[in-house]
Amino acid sequence: MADHDNIQNDTDPTDEFDARCLQAHRSWEAGQLPFREAIARLTIYSQEAITAGHAANQGRAEQLLGNLQHFRGNL
Repeated sequence: MADHDNIQNDTDPTDEFDARCLQAHRSWEAGQLPFREAIARLTIYSQEAITAGHAANQGRAEQLLGNLQHFRGNL
């Protein structure tokens, strides 16, 4: 079975996953979490979503990763 056969068609991230992602992002915004640690956490969350085949969760983690990278000018 190909990896794409395991993808869930959810259009929104799960509440728990979204909360974890937002917590990492907000902690970084508040200066409570170093940039590299926020990137590491969101990267782990993205990988978890990929492994679970949950596209909306993956998209949420990658959206926030992109936001952090954009802020730092790492385009």
